[in-house]
Amino acid sequence: MRTKWMPRSMRVAPKLDPSLGQRPMRRRHALLIRHRLTARIWRPLVEFTRRRHLRFRRRLELDENVSTGRSSTVISAGV
Repeated sequence: MRTKWMPRSMRVAPKLDPSLGQRPMRRRHALLIRHRLTARIWRPLVEFTRRRHLRFRRRLELDENVSTGRSSTVISAGV
């Protein structure tokens, strides 16, 4: 996935591109299952996604700690 608006580090897609099509992916997945390679292939992808999410959560927590300017006005959702 390439776009000029994203930083280079974020351009790498953490999951497979849906535009690859369903039929070829089913064939590949069947091949992975047949040769018992599913866990070997997916485990690193899941771990990568997990670590990326943890980094995001850490950054989000740091941003919340920095910005202390919260509004004191409560606005009802029903307004």
